[in-house]
Amino acid sequence: MTLEAFTIWQSTFVAQVPPTDAPDWPDNLADWLAERLDTPKLSLPGITLAVPPLPVVFGKAAFRSIYSTAAAGDTRETFASKLANAYEAGMQNATVTVKPGDSIGVPSPTTTWSVVASSVFDAPSIAAGKNKVLEIASAPDPEKPEDSAIIQKLYEAVGLLTVTTTGSDSVPPPSGPNSLVDTARGVA
Repeated sequence: MTLEAFTIWQSTFVAQVPPTDAPDWPDNLADWLAERLDTPKLSLPGITLAVPPLPVVFGKAAFRSIYSTAAAGDTRETFASKLANAYEAGMQNATVTVKPGDSIGVPSPTTTWSVVASSVFDAPSIAAGKNKVLEIASAPDPEKPEDSAIIQKLYEAVGLLTVTTTGSDSVPPPSGPNSLVDTARGVA
């Protein structure tokens, strides 16, 4: 499965993130965003998964700890900054797991990981997404809740994410295994 259509983000946001003063209000956005990102929502086009889907878990607790500091009286700039920092923390604490047996493109010994040393969301893509979320500060007020800049900018931020995976290929000894690195692959 790939990143859901923007219209789904809009309709689910309106249904799941109502404005509220209840004590659990920070959970609404954190839960909604985790639902948009967690397995099986994201994929890495060009990576052949031996066993789909791509395991992804959003860092919801890290997101919530910062987002919960937002208050009704915050300026647009302060709110945007808190949301952007929460997004950054949530993505820095997210996990994405390319596994042994997964391949870059068509599986072969030279394109298939025998060992995955790391699989991470790239820091520059997280920073680019954070900057996208900061644009909320200058966004116009929406006429309808589904037109909220929060939805648009978070969607755009996620679309900027890339993943780098490092490890070893499946070339048998004595000529392998060799290093296998997939750099900055965009999510979908």
